[in-house]
Amino acid sequence: MFNPQAELIQTPFGFAWPAHRMCLHPGASGEFSVVRWTAPVSGSCTVKAMFTGMSTTPAITDVHVLHQGSSLFHGWLNLKGLPNTATFSQQ
Repeated sequence: MFNPQAELIQTPFGFAWPAHRMCLHPGASGEFSVVRWTAPVSGSCTVKAMFTGMSTTPAITDVHVLHQGSSLFHGWLNLKGLPNTATFSQQ
C-alpha cells in the first residue's frame, strides 16, 4: 500500500508510515510481497530502492530486486546485527 499523503500516518500496528512511501507485508503463510514496475518508454533508466523495516520490534527479513526473473540485488534487514535498511541503485 502507498501513503499518498504529505504527512506520516500513525498506524494501529505500532509504527509511523512516512509520507509518499510504500509499505509491504508478507502474506499470512509467508508469501512474498511483490511490486512490479514497467518503464513508460524503451531505453535505459536508473532504479533506486530503499528497504526499511517499519516495525517497532525489528523483524529479520530478506529483500530482493529482480529484472525479468534475474536477481539484481538481495539483502537482509536485521540479520545478526545488520542494519534495518538496505539500499539498491543501478542503471
